[in-house]
Amino acid sequence: KKMTVRIVELEEHCTSLTQKITSIEKQKSRLSQEIEIMILDLEKANNNFRETKSKLEIVDREYKSLVV
Repeated sequence: KKMTVRIVELEEHCTSLTQKITSIEKQKSRLSQEIEIMILDLEKANNNFRETKSKLEIVDREYKSLVV
């Protein structure tokens, strides 16, 4: 009888752990998607920065050529 009770306890514990694993896997998937979106946003921001920097350098050169 003690063994049966212990087996039931362990089965319940296994079920609980399986549910936790499923929940964690869903969280991992969601976080992975969020990270992918953040990476794309970062790439866009870097591209915008490079474009703006390039335009600023052109304006700066034009300004310097007018001043001289």
